[in-house]
Amino acid sequence: PSLSVSISPSLICSGNAATVSAIGANNFSWPGAVSGPSITMSPTQTTSYSVVGSTGNCSNTSTFWINVQATPSLNIFSSSPQVCSGNSVMLSGVGASTFSWSTGQTASTVQVNPTVSTTYTLTGTSNGCSSTSVYTQTVLALPSLSISAANTVLCSGESTTLSAFGASTYTWNGSITNTNV
Repeated sequence: PSLSVSISPSLICSGNAATVSAIGANNFSWPGAVSGPSITMSPTQTTSYSVVGSTGNCSNTSTFWINVQATPSLNIFSSSPQVCSGNSVMLSGVGASTFSWSTGQTASTVQVNPTVSTTYTLTGTSNGCSSTSVYTQTVLALPSLSISAANTVLCSGESTTLSAFGASTYTWNGSITNTNV
């Protein structure tokens, strides 16, 4: 028999499937002991296969290729792994030709202003193939400061001690950095 093989689609992205069909014989034997006129295959890289077609006592082999395009290998980088609530940070995606962020932005580098730790999703596309990556931007809560005075009522010329609470370091007006002034 004279075999003819068709592959649809002719180029697949890694992880996707192609349907391979053969004509020209009554029976077909595919890799993996699969029989029938067609098979669905999902190679992770461009690969050569063979199908055996038989009619009666006669058989013929046809070799074909399934062409596989690699999916982008995406990475996300942050300009600062930790930011304080309300501060902006730049996120950059690399490894693809075009980008689509969960924020709706489509540039490779985007500015975000999270107020709490937030997970961002990036979809990157190259040569018609897409992949997705996620990144969680860590956001640190702002300290809740309080100040107390040893004496809250003073006469002219008197002094008091001020104490600050709620943070690990303090800077007072005049560049004083102690907890108490």
